[in-house]
Amino acid sequence: MTDNFRLLASDFRVRAEDIFARAERVRDADIREKMRGIAVGYEKMAQRVEQHARDVDAVYRGSYAARCRRGAVNPIPRWLGTWRHFRRFVQLRATSPGSDA
Repeated sequence: MTDNFRLLASDFRVRAEDIFARAERVRDADIREKMRGIAVGYEKMAQRVEQHARDVDAVYRGSYAARCRRGAVNPIPRWLGTWRHFRRFVQLRATSPGSDA
């Protein structure tokens, strides 16, 4: 989703650069200043869209981390972990000095 915002921001920047380039070729000073103002507006929109994309990323990362913490799953199921401890206990008991086995 944020890729779309970044693509839009780059499109605004391309438009701003194009308008700046066209403004340099215009002879009328009043029109040149208006075109530069439009280009600056496109640049500001690009900055706002990029900031929005960063905000969306931050919110998503925060909510994703919260979902991971809330629904965290133990990589070792409880019964398997218990079985491993029991098996280790049996091995230790079998190899300990004075054991019957």
